[in-house]
Amino acid sequence: MSLHPSTYEREFIVGPVHVVLWKTAPWGPDGPVSNDRQVTLECVHTDITGQIKSSEVINVQDIPKAIFALKQAYDYATKYGKVEAPSDINAGPLDVLPERIP
Repeated sequence: MSLHPSTYEREFIVGPVHVVLWKTAPWGPDGPVSNDRQVTLECVHTDITGQIKSSEVINVQDIPKAIFALKQAYDYATKYGKVEAPSDINAGPLDVLPERIP
């Protein structure tokens, strides 16, 4: 089974944190088998010369923003995709609200 190329689905931006949701469709002999989703996470900032740069490194103060952006991507994927929500009773929603993010 080979992987079909990923296609852009949606981007979630919280401050400098960008989370992009990608859709990939593994193909079998009869066509697409299922729709899987993947995310990429990057932090966008302006360097001292004024150019916009992206990095995989996230500052500690941006961790709550990353958690919130990932939560938005997860909620979107479970609502509109075939991603299953966890069945574990302890896997409740994250305690991160937009107004609490600095």
